[in-house]
Amino acid sequence: VRFLKQLTKHPWITADRPKYIFHVPVEFMFPEIKDSYSEKIEKPMDLTTAESKLLQGASYETVEEFVNDISLIFTNAISFNQTGHDIGEPTSCAYYEVSTHLLKYSRWLSLEVLQTHLIDSPSSPVVEKGSASSWKMTIQNREMARKEMENIVFNENIEKR
Repeated sequence: VRFLKQLTKHPWITADRPKYIFHVPVEFMFPEIKDSYSEKIEKPMDLTTAESKLLQGASYETVEEFVNDISLIFTNAISFNQTGHDIGEPTSCAYYEVSTHLLKYSRWLSLEVLQTHLIDSPSSPVVEKGSASSWKMTIQNREMARKEMENIVFNENIEKR
């Protein structure tokens, strides 16, 4: 629950516009894209659904299953907005970029906040930085996520307003 609470405090999730973009199912938030969304996305997920499953108690057998549902929220948004992003459609570009950032942030946050659930698994593949849709809860992935977040915070160009 701590991981989810911290994630939902991220400014891009709590922003006034667009309000609750990741909190409710897409078909309720944007009924006009319901059909095209369901054609592209096999397993829809949102923060409210993931939290409900978590609070039910029996829905997730492992921490990794919960984290994978959280990552699914952002990978679905990335997948759905990929085509629009590639052609430069402004709304798709914005959702794509925000979702990519939140996926990386949720990976880092999950591996930090849930570190009591991490295993040391040198033989398990390490998720390379970027938009990996899921990751193992390993010490090795935590180290990679830390480096990725350091790069984002310290090395990426920030637009001046």
